[in-house]
Amino acid sequence: MRDQISFRHPLNLTVTQAYDHF
Repeated sequence: MRDQISFRHPLNLTVTQAYDHF
């Protein structure tokens, strides 16, 4: 799911990383 979001919004990469941290 996170991968999909990253693909859809590369700018959300930071957000994806934050989620991974959580």
